[in-house]
Amino acid sequence: MRLQRTSDGTLLTLDTANPLGKGGEAGVYKVVGQPQLAAKVYAQDKDLTQRIAKLQSMLQHPPQLSNHTPNHVPLAWPIDLLAPNNNPKQPVGFLMPRVHSASQIIDFYNPLTRLERFPLFDYRYLLRTGRNLAATVRALHARDYVLGDLKHSNVLVTPTALVSLVDTDSMQVRDPQTGAVFVCPVHTPDFTPPELQHGQALGTALTADQDNFGLGVMLFQLLMEGTHPFAGVYSGEEDPPALEERIARGHFPYGTRVVPCRPGTRNAPPFALLSPELQALFVACFEEGHAKAERRPDAQSWQAALEEAGRGLVRCEANTQHFYGGHLSECPWCERKRVQLRGLDPFPSEQAVREHKHLPKPPPTRPEPTLKLPIIPTPPPGSNVPAPYGAQTQTPLISRVVVALLSLVFGICGLLGVVAIGSAVFGGCHVYSNYEDYSSPPQVQERAQAIAWSPDGNTFYGGDKTLYAYDTPTGYTKGTFRGHSDVVHGMSLSKDGKVMASYSGNAVNIWDVDSTNCLHTLTFPQPIDAMALSSDGKTLVVGTEDHVLSLWNVPTEHSSGQLDCGGYTLSSLCISPNGAYLAACGNLGMESIVKLWSIADKKNIWTVRDTKSVYALAFAPDSKWLACGGEELRLIHLGDNHKPLSTYPTESSCQALAFSPDGKELALAEFNRLEVWDVSTHSRAPFFTTTTANFQAVAYSPDGKTLLTGSNERGLERYNAQTGELLVTSPMPNTPKE
Repeated sequence: MRLQRTSDGTLLTLDTANPLGKGGEAGVYKVVGQPQLAAKVYAQDKDLTQRIAKLQSMLQHPPQLSNHTPNHVPLAWPIDLLAPNNNPKQPVGFLMPRVHSASQIIDFYNPLTRLERFPLFDYRYLLRTGRNLAATVRALHARDYVLGDLKHSNVLVTPTALVSLVDTDSMQVRDPQTGAVFVCPVHTPDFTPPELQHGQALGTALTADQDNFGLGVMLFQLLMEGTHPFAGVYSGEEDPPALEERIARGHFPYGTRVVPCRPGTRNAPPFALLSPELQALFVACFEEGHAKAERRPDAQSWQAALEEAGRGLVRCEANTQHFYGGHLSECPWCERKRVQLRGLDPFPSEQAVREHKHLPKPPPTRPEPTLKLPIIPTPPPGSNVPAPYGAQTQTPLISRVVVALLSLVFGICGLLGVVAIGSAVFGGCHVYSNYEDYSSPPQVQERAQAIAWSPDGNTFYGGDKTLYAYDTPTGYTKGTFRGHSDVVHGMSLSKDGKVMASYSGNAVNIWDVDSTNCLHTLTFPQPIDAMALSSDGKTLVVGTEDHVLSLWNVPTEHSSGQLDCGGYTLSSLCISPNGAYLAACGNLGMESIVKLWSIADKKNIWTVRDTKSVYALAFAPDSKWLACGGEELRLIHLGDNHKPLSTYPTESSCQALAFSPDGKELALAEFNRLEVWDVSTHSRAPFFTTTTANFQAVAYSPDGKTLLTGSNERGLERYNAQTGELLVTSPMPNTPKE
């Protein structure tokens, strides 16, 4: 899709094949070649008159945000209108800054999700997140904007506690020149004040007082481990009312009034955890502000109190990740861990995270009840007679599945209690990048087909549908690359560590490593079999199922030619470190092929055919040797004759190869075997290891001391490259279900 900016007529290409978000009202898309921008395009069957008038007012009167961090987007605010090229006076959407590397705020105040994804995001960061949220809302209210539908899906947070508000075109806008009010017609019950709980005044103008209630709810959940301020144990005689009805009745259980509800849930932290100033503000918001909306604290009051609470924190001596208010005599997090959470630490120590001991243990399996039935003979093997019902020796599969699911559900409830968390209402589209919503705690996933090291060896990379950056010393994640919709089968990193390419399905993503932002997505008509990135990060080669190699200039995103593989199914592609050669291998029936081209003139230098399958390629660091692995190992010297030399049998089929940084050793990753060869003597090194892993990838660390492997069964593992000793297994966080 191509639309033009109405301000200057600039044409923009939108990536409609891979929308950032899409709903019945509109779609949100990346802008090709401009990763810092996104576009929202409304459905064409809607009357856009009021929407466009609202956007024009927003463009003319943006809120003033001072002192925000460079390159951070606090508001996905409209910056221009977009219109078809053939009808420039009829806008159909708008352009806005794109939010990168952020997650919904619920991922930080949900204790289980925080433990899984951000285990070192301690209470200081929660307070800072609340302060930054209040500051952004304060700036909006200063220009007479009302959010109207404040909810967690519209508030995105970075791992450094920066806050971004999205879906800004749904806010209430009052034009300061004409006085026209463009209302927000929707609301989320969990964040809606009592006066609007039964639909009163919906579709009419709101005030900042209504926002102040929703802001108070979100801050309460942020600072009270996800507990909703109106959740609690009901003591009335009738059935417990729904959460929105409790809001309407003013049943705030932490205030001074007597209400038929006692504080929190079984696992909610004590209200006294909060600083006295924050406690007073919450009482004012939910008790005093129940009947008098003007009594609710405004965003400026929240900002000041949160800043003061942050300055008053003290650090626990037992766990340096525990921070709590100076008004308390002892650490509430240690008490919560010991008494309420039965040993689970809400803010685990760095050592616990390094050793992967910070996550809750799965619920214990219990013997399933068996039904004593008469012994009925079972038909002999091979008989077509079905076994009678009584002949079953195990509980039926469906019963076991139900029991397992119920155990998981009740195990989670035992940790969280009945925490009322606002449900996500996706009435529109939200602008985000590298973000996924976890509705339940992700489980460990042990599969990795794509791996890489950073040039300094301080970071290693791996993943499945989602790629993760891991801190080498500690092993915990420090970056996430999201954008693939299928399993990532390969990845390559430029020599300077700034550019990364990865592929899955029929798409290749080009990433800025430092920011984890996806810079470009190249989509091909056929599924991709193999990919290679040059060491300078400028040349990309992609092989597809139609046996074609496509060469791309990464900085310009332009094709630089194609090569033909002659009908062979590609297994691997490799570009030499000096950028001079491209090697490809593939198989067709009982025959395999290895081809070498000169990248400069795209001429085929030589082709080697054999009856032994070939699956993997690797160039030596000096670009003088090419290793080919499959049913056997071949070493080919790229001298004047370019002839294959030295062929050796392998124990099992080789799936991946890697030269050591000095070029003296070659690592072979086979189905269930990892071994190292001495290149100079063409013989196996003293060690090899046999495991249950189905190895798919292998890579040497820059210092040559560690081998990183990826497998379908054991995820990411690191081995001592000299002894073969398994050093550590790094299970990857699971990607969310679609």
